Amino acid sequence: MNVLQVQRSATGRSITVQAVAAEAPADVQTIQPPTTQQPAAQSLGFYRGDDGYLYCDSVRVDDIRQQIPAAGPFYLYSKEVITKNYKAYEAALQGLDSIVGYAIKANNNLLVMQHLQQLGSGAVLVSGNELKLAVAAGFDTTRCSKWQLSQSKCKHT
Repeated sequence: MNVLQVQRSATGRSITVQAVAAEAPADVQTIQPPTTQQPAAQSLGFYRGDDGYLYCDSVRVDDIRQQIPAAGPFYLYSKEVITKNYKAYEAALQGLDSIVGYAIKANNNLLVMQHLQQLGSGAVLVSGNELKLAVAAGFDTTRCSKWQLSQSKCKHT
């Protein structure tokens, strides 16, 4: 176990935080950067096809970009990678009394949240607004976990 010790000099108190460094499960694929040459429709997530184009889940990114009004910025997520990552968490927790919970604060994109909810994810919330977003995405409120932050501790309710 790796132990990290942090000193708070202002108060003279010492805080010890213990963390365990875990290795990724063997069946979890590391996504290669887009410079990797792979045939279209034969990779997961983002990759560069043999034709030189960047792909996301077997769709040319240029084709998607052309559908964006005024060629403005946009976010593009790999549904396949999100699904694979969720399933890896689910498999890692198999047999344990647990819920895989998605932190709404991490990314409140409605379609991403809806996809995770459909996969069976719960939601982790820290505010009333995040609860509204979780409900809008269809999360079951009995599978939501709310964390309250106080001055010195974090408690689950």
